[in-house]
Amino acid sequence: MADREFIITPIELDIKFQLQQASVLENSLHLLGSTDHSSGYDQWLYDTRAALTDDEWLRHKVVMGAQYNHVTFTEHMTFTDYIEALSKVNPVDMARQSVEWLDTHEDLPSSIEAMVSEEAYIDAMKLHHAKKQEIKGFAIEVDEDEARLMYSLVKQPDRLHAVVIDHLTMMWERFVEAEWNKRKPALMEAHEANKQVDYSGMSPFDVIDAVTGRDMRGHFNDYIERSNTLILSPSPHVGPYIGFHEDRQNRIIHLFYRARLPKGVTSVSKALGRSEILVRLNALADDTRLQMLELLMEHGELCAQDFINLLDLSQSSASRHLRQLTASGYLTERRKEVAKCYQINTDRIDDTLSALRQYLVRES
Repeated sequence: MADREFIITPIELDIKFQLQQASVLENSLHLLGSTDHSSGYDQWLYDTRAALTDDEWLRHKVVMGAQYNHVTFTEHMTFTDYIEALSKVNPVDMARQSVEWLDTHEDLPSSIEAMVSEEAYIDAMKLHHAKKQEIKGFAIEVDEDEARLMYSLVKQPDRLHAVVIDHLTMMWERFVEAEWNKRKPALMEAHEANKQVDYSGMSPFDVIDAVTGRDMRGHFNDYIERSNTLILSPSPHVGPYIGFHEDRQNRIIHLFYRARLPKGVTSVSKALGRSEILVRLNALADDTRLQMLELLMEHGELCAQDFINLLDLSQSSASRHLRQLTASGYLTERRKEVAKCYQINTDRIDDTLSALRQYLVRES
């Protein structure tokens, strides 16, 4: 991760607020693939994950990798429009792009080398995950069944293409359509509220901070510097995190933030208030995360390895809890040599208690 204190030069970027049904829901289905190793997302993702059979879950992970970046999202594209656009993608192109990401990493085998055999492809995936662990600080095991299915489908482009279309259609009809109709009013309120705020004269990072409540300096510098358009969309499922999609061909970066109102704007509905409170309380509703906060109150600052030692946690478990607490605003993070170290943000705790009090008073 880059230094959070890094100073960037002013960036000329076309900033747009759009509620794109297709891109928002596609991002949610990507997040679904992270539910086994991440906490804090909207409960709908975990419920949907639990409702899928083992075979459906395996196909879902493969499909979300295969369908990525074949279609340019537009503002009024529906999810069914997106499926229709994917149905017109050349199956051979879809299969090739599903593995050609290997060619963008110098330290990985090429796509041709990886596709020599099933074993070579699995080894390439394991090496890729090891590289990701070096960057993210936590390990995600390679699902060899998923790798085998992807390998076999890439070898059969027409079958891969059919699986992608069939699976996304099933997800829309069985889960996604009803969920969108339920969440759309709150999303529209957050979207319209941000469109009414004057963000002119602000840097891209200041706008991101104001809209999402997160300071992303040091996280998206490279992406923003190589893009000419930033699109911000409210998401019903991202929780305290920020969803991300980069369209390099069209130089568009798309960020998805939880449906929330900008400061100073009063909600006319109860849904957004509940959503905000739930995201904050969800981060606290766990014994391990509460122990982490207690330790920080006692010690002032601790690094990731300290939590692993003091609470007898695995690296992946500690990282998962710390990510959620940081994304929810309860922790501040800094680099100390190669380690990530944390302090408690007492202002966030006070703000959460105040927000809960105001919400309950209003409701009564």
